[in-house]
Parts: sequence; C-alpha cells; structure tokens
Amino acid sequence: MKKRAFLVTLIIVACSTFIFAQSDYVVTSKGDTLRGEVRILTYDLLDRVQLVAGKKNKTTYTAVQVRAISVNNEVYIPQRYTNSIRFMKLVKSGYVSLYLFRPANQMTYDGRYLVKMDGQSLEVPNIGFKKLISNYIEDCPEVYTKVKNEQLKRGDLDKIIDEYNTCIATKSKTPQPVPAVVATETVPAPALISDKTEAIKNLQTKVVSLENMADKKDVLDLLTDIADKAAKEKAIPNYQLEALKGYLSSNEAVSAELEKVITLLKGN
Repeated sequence: MKKRAFLVTLIIVACSTFIFAQSDYVVTSKGDTLRGEVRILTYDLLDRVQLVAGKKNKTTYTAVQVRAISVNNEVYIPQRYTNSIRFMKLVKSGYVSLYLFRPANQMTYDGRYLVKMDGQSLEVPNIGFKKLISNYIEDCPEVYTKVKNEQLKRGDLDKIIDEYNTCIATKSKTPQPVPAVVATETVPAPALISDKTEAIKNLQTKVVSLENMADKKDVLDLLTDIADKAAKEKAIPNYQLEALKGYLSSNEAVSAELEKVITLLKGN
C-alpha cells in the first residue's frame, strides 16, 4: 500500500510540474511564443532566461533576445537599469507602468521601478521621494501638486500611478487647438524623422547584402519594428537598441550605418 501511495504521489507531482511548465512561456524578440519551464538567471549586466522544453531541450536567451516572459502567471519584461538590462516583474501597466526588480545581491523583488511609454524611467527612491516623483509626473499638474503638498506620499504610490495615468488618458482624448500659424522653428522636425528613416533603411540594405550571417532574419525583423516606431514618432525602447548593437557592433561592414542609426534614435 505504501508503495502504491508513493507512486500515486509521484504521478501527481509529475503532472503538476507538466501543467506548471505549460503555463510558462517566453516571447522572443521576433514574436515567437515558446512554452516550457522558465528560469530567470540574473548575473553580470545582462539577465538571461532558460527555457526547458522536454528532458534534453534546454535553451538560454539573453534579455535582448526576449520581449517578455511569463512565470507562474506573472509577466516579466526586460528593462534597462543603469548599465544593465534586467527582467522586471510587471505590477501595474499604463502610460507609466510599475515594475518590481531584484536589487544587487538580493534574491527578492523588492525594488520598484517606473517606466513611461516614452522610455523615461525612475527607480522609486527611499530618500527624496517627493522631489523626484513630483518632477517625474510634472506633466500632470493636478497629481504633481498633490505630491508636492504631501497629500499623496510614498505609501500612496499605487494611487499616484492611477491618478497620473487617468490624467494622461484624459489629456490624450482632449482635442488640441490647431495653431493658425506654424512657427518656423518647427519646420525642421519632419526632416529629422526623415533622417532616421533613411538611416534605418540604409542599415537594412547593408544587412541584407551580408553573406553567411546567422541572425540576419532576427536583425531585419528588429529593424523593421524599429523603423515602424520611428516613422510613427514613438520612443524606441533601450533594450531594442542594445539588441541591435549586440547583433551588429562586431561587424565592421555595417559599423558606420549602425553608429548613425543609434545616434539619431538616441537624439544625439
């Protein structure tokens, strides 16, 4: 009886592990969703994720090769943090999203990190909260004033984020007045966008001409996505720029075009 009970327990554990693994997945930079057992590996300056699908099928991806991962029904997104790229746990999403991350030499996700859709980021501070947060949300005067007057404090971070996102959403739905006269200073702006598009196209052409490049399709897919964002004047995520450099920085044949694209997209 004991042996039979042990075997039943073993089967239940094995089935539970299989179900658990099937609920986890990795979304690669080219949009493929890969399911299996997911393990986040944090070391050096670039996080990695290990995907185990079957007994011998084990693959490791760097944070620049991944768009998102899901572990235990929690979503992790690669985010640039100081000079590293870390998988951060998404807690609240919106125009500004809240993430949790593991501070240096810690195993728990105790750090809090804010990221706006335009790429602006801020680690939630322990000291100087009022000054740093109010400056970060100053484009929404109502919430800015509440933080400055300490109506909303560090313990109200969730409420600050919710009110800020509501404020930005309301602004985006409000029709903006069209100026009767366009100032001459604004005329060069389209030329800058055109420069970005042209530089990306030149880099794409150069990559297409490269022979024996193992990751050519991945690079072209990445450049297509970046070109689309640039054409729509959207912010290019730092992790995509890092991925692009990771693929091409060692290739002298495209170094000039790569440097120009990175410089233009970073606004230098």
